[in-house]
Amino acid sequence: MCILRCHALSEGRTHALVVLASCILTIATASLAHAQVDITSLRGTVTDVEGPPLEGARVHLTALARGTERETETNDKGEFLFRGLHAGEYEVLVEKEQYQGFKETIRLRLGPPTTREYQLKNLITPAHAAFNRGIEAFQAGNLEEAARAFEESVELAPEVVDGHANLAATYAGLGREEDALRALEKVIELSPDSFQASAQLAATYAQMKRFDEAIETFETALAMEVSDPGVHDAWVNLGTLYFMTERTRDAIGAYEKALVSDPSSAKALLSLGKCHFNLGETDEAIARFQQVVDVAPQSTEASEAKVYIAEFEKSQEVP
Repeated sequence: MCILRCHALSEGRTHALVVLASCILTIATASLAHAQVDITSLRGTVTDVEGPPLEGARVHLTALARGTERETETNDKGEFLFRGLHAGEYEVLVEKEQYQGFKETIRLRLGPPTTREYQLKNLITPAHAAFNRGIEAFQAGNLEEAARAFEESVELAPEVVDGHANLAATYAGLGREEDALRALEKVIELSPDSFQASAQLAATYAQMKRFDEAIETFETALAMEVSDPGVHDAWVNLGTLYFMTERTRDAIGAYEKALVSDPSSAKALLSLGKCHFNLGETDEAIARFQQVVDVAPQSTEASEAKVYIAEFEKSQEVP
């Protein structure tokens, strides 16, 4: 009897284990089926509005209910894919440098993958792109290529001042002075209160030896009440033009104005000394030459000032 009872007990236990295993399998199968049904995916493409696919566009996905976030980038065909997503509402943000971003809220449903197509607008206009090519070419020292790019830029966007200003600088670098002049005149037409444009125009006139026009344009520029680093150089350049046209007193006034913005300007001090020297005002001249040596002893201006001082001292020696 004992053997039979034990055998019967073993049979009962085995049956119980089978039932339990069956229940566990049923629960696991149900859970797996639920997980499989609750998971979906999102795939899509990102292209330029003109049609080409955009590689490297960032696609940011936020599950609004859970707050979880995922991010991916498009491949060389502009494609992206998110797997293993729960059904629900998501915020999609698509971004790429130099493009206008796009954001939307979508609902992912159970079943086949949700497919989306996104088109981004390029914020870099053809004129801007040409301008950027001009800058790159100019910085690389390829002035011919820079001129072509800036010419394209101003043709596409004739109202943009910077295009004409950079074209003028490029023409000046190529020695095309008349073309530089016309480009600068356009700059001033578009921006009559631009100190930098007026100063650049004046310098171009001076380079072309049109001294009267250069002086008049510098005077116009310096009459503007501006705070610009170029003001000092403009006063020095105007002083030089005055000196070259034998307006020495006006030159002294211009150099003194330059010293207001930069009291230690060796160039302005040396030029002042030369003006006083030419007028026979020796004491004032030597004082300015000595200032040059004191404030900038290692400069080329100091070397020149020392020559003037030595010549003066030699002239004072008793025979």
